[in-house]
Amino acid sequence: MLNLTTHLRRARTRWKLDWENLRSDFSTVAVATILAWLTAHYLVQVGLVNHNSMFPTLEPGERIVINVLSPRYRLPERGEIVVFVDPRGIEDLLVKRVVGLPGDTVEIRGGVLIVNGEPFPEAPTVQPQAEDRGPVVVPEGSLYVMGDNRPVSLDSRDFGPIPAGSVKGIAVLRLWPPARMGVLQ
Repeated sequence: MLNLTTHLRRARTRWKLDWENLRSDFSTVAVATILAWLTAHYLVQVGLVNHNSMFPTLEPGERIVINVLSPRYRLPERGEIVVFVDPRGIEDLLVKRVVGLPGDTVEIRGGVLIVNGEPFPEAPTVQPQAEDRGPVVVPEGSLYVMGDNRPVSLDSRDFGPIPAGSVKGIAVLRLWPPARMGVLQ
């Protein structure tokens, strides 16, 4: 039979162990919260597609994961989908595909995108528009961007090349809706 002193000693020991577990759990939650905050502010963010200029690649209402770290260290590559500050100041951010890099000559002949004298290998989702534009030489520190839904997209054909510094991120993944979840190319 246990006496009262032994019982209290065991109760204090259990209480002490619970505080140690609580402190450990709190530390884990605190570290996870800090890592999540750092990830959301410096690595990736989730964005909402508002317009149909990238249709059918991206549809209005879809959520995309945006790599916000890469543009700080490198220029986006041709074919990547970028999120950038609207040079017109009308929208906060726009989403388009990079088709021209600094020094490239971009033109459209009969609806065919020509970069540096060669037809540009378009994504299969691009909806061309029968038009002739350019040629335009992309200035240093700039990018030429176009939407995949060319008939309705306002892009570098309208507002010219964008400053590379206005790129806030590179769209890498469609997160929502689940049926269309996947890597963006």
